[in-house]
Amino acid sequence: MRVVIVSGIWPPDPGGPASHAPALADFLADRGHHVEVVTTADSEPSARSYPVWWAERRSLFRHLRATALVRSAAQGSDVVYATSMIRRATAGASAARKPLVVKLVSDEAFERATRSGRYTGTLDEFQSTGGPRTRFLRSTRTAALKRARHIFCPSAYLRDVALRWGLEPERVSVLVNPAPSVPSLPPREELRRELEHAAHPPAKEVDPHG
Repeated sequence: MRVVIVSGIWPPDPGGPASHAPALADFLADRGHHVEVVTTADSEPSARSYPVWWAERRSLFRHLRATALVRSAAQGSDVVYATSMIRRATAGASAARKPLVVKLVSDEAFERATRSGRYTGTLDEFQSTGGPRTRFLRSTRTAALKRARHIFCPSAYLRDVALRWGLEPERVSVLVNPAPSVPSLPPREELRRELEHAAHPPAKEVDPHG
């Protein structure tokens, strides 16, 4: 399979998508799939075993650049998978006539409004409030998501929110985020003895002769 992964952030950026996207790309590449990544960055990302195409964040044309990169990479792919930059991923995948799958982890319009300080309410309240700019962001968000072949949400709550946007229920599924494996631990009594010993180490004997 040939997959294009679209992520707005990438290492060394912090955040969930910057962890999920490279982990998925590495997983697929290690299993013989052809992977290409499209992201934005302040400087050229570190080299990987697969191409990482990037648009410079400080550029005035970063949105157009990212869309063009998605379109170019998607032309030779089977599917485009987007963890963010949904509008640009939708435009690029549509231009290349390739299916788009989205991992929806938040309401992008809500995140923009809260980061800019234009909105301070809850996610639920945001769905029916705001001025012209907010309504525009919501409408373009929904229009982009309606073009996706399928959408995965990490929780039933976010799926319920997304369905209020008019998305088709059969195209929106819940896929919870994986939890890391927990290492095996010694029996409880053994751990308790070790902790008690660490908290109350035996007193050192004093040599009366020296």
